[in-house]
Amino acid sequence: MNQAVKEFWEGRAKRLVENNGDLGMWQSTSLTATETDASQRRDLELGALEEALKVIPNTQSLNLLDIGCGTGRLTIPLSKRFKKVYATDFMQRFLDLAKQNAMEEGRSNITFLSSQSHEVGPDWKYHCCTICGVLLCLDDSSYQKTLHTAQRADYVIVKESVGVEERYELQNHFSEALQTQYNAIYRSRTEIIHDFQCAGFNVLMDELVEAHREETNIRIFVFARK
Repeated sequence: MNQAVKEFWEGRAKRLVENNGDLGMWQSTSLTATETDASQRRDLELGALEEALKVIPNTQSLNLLDIGCGTGRLTIPLSKRFKKVYATDFMQRFLDLAKQNAMEEGRSNITFLSSQSHEVGPDWKYHCCTICGVLLCLDDSSYQKTLHTAQRADYVIVKESVGVEERYELQNHFSEALQTQYNAIYRSRTEIIHDFQCAGFNVLMDELVEAHREETNIRIFVFARK
């Protein structure tokens, strides 16, 4: 993850804390979420994840790794479907809120770790991995490292904004909704599928979640180890 992306998320985390944990638009860690669509986006994401979980058998007996958990908006609901959840994020401020939210929801089966997207606990054993809205924030080096971490799982769920026809990159793009600049790499659907297949996975699901922009849309994938 490059410095510009780190500074972007640090700025969002700072504003989140300044709002006393009242997430509003910050409830969603989507780059483009606004206050009016954050709740709808979360419901849409949860609905897509529920469909994805239907193709993975016996999740209640499996351990989950959630990479880039943010404030726990998806981690906490997922913890009700898995035996154990390991959740990582490089922003400690997000993790502090995630821990608070988990405690308020009475979820005791989540272990949180402040780390980069490819870093996990040395003794963690996980059967499934979720990567939601993370890959677009990663440069190609960090992307490959994260893919290597996901290879330890039997199943990987990826919910990601992708380039509609080809890879679409933004450099120092100013967002009216966020009132700040950000960088992003929207890898194409074909690129993501190819990379996971080369990493030893078959495709169990590949579906459109939302066509929200001309250049990009949101898709959900489920990959299973060959």
